[in-house]
Amino acid sequence: MAAALATPDETDPLLRLCRNSLAAQGLDNSAGLAEVEAAVVTLAERQAEGWAYIRA
Repeated sequence: MAAALATPDETDPLLRLCRNSLAAQGLDNSAGLAEVEAAVVTLAERQAEGWAYIRA
């Protein structure tokens, strides 16, 4: 997550940062990227909609 905050990328509009992970790692989203409260909940919701999750 720190790399995503440090290095802008053309895919940033598609990126969602987990607020729980930001807090746990002591990171600040000064880049203003989109955030979700809990990534695990967002992933579960997307999978229920038919999305697939592949961890890179």
